[in-house]
Amino acid sequence: MKRHTIFTFLLFSLAGISFACYQQEKKQLTASQKAKDFEYLYETLKDNYPYFGVGKRANGIDWLSKKDEYIGFAE
Repeated sequence: MKRHTIFTFLLFSLAGISFACYQQEKKQLTASQKAKDFEYLYETLKDNYPYFGVGKRANGIDWLSKKDEYIGFAE
């Protein structure tokens, strides 16, 4: 549980920093940049977040298998 809490805190911290930087620059990302950001997030979560199996069993949705579907929104 402590590991989950630390990971969640780090994820929200990263999101907050990213939002702050975005507000300062106020420029749009290109589709390629969005895809690279998603790839990085996907790989980081896949390697470090242990609860995808729980979500799959509880909700019937395998987030990791929908990578191609989700990355289509960035393009």
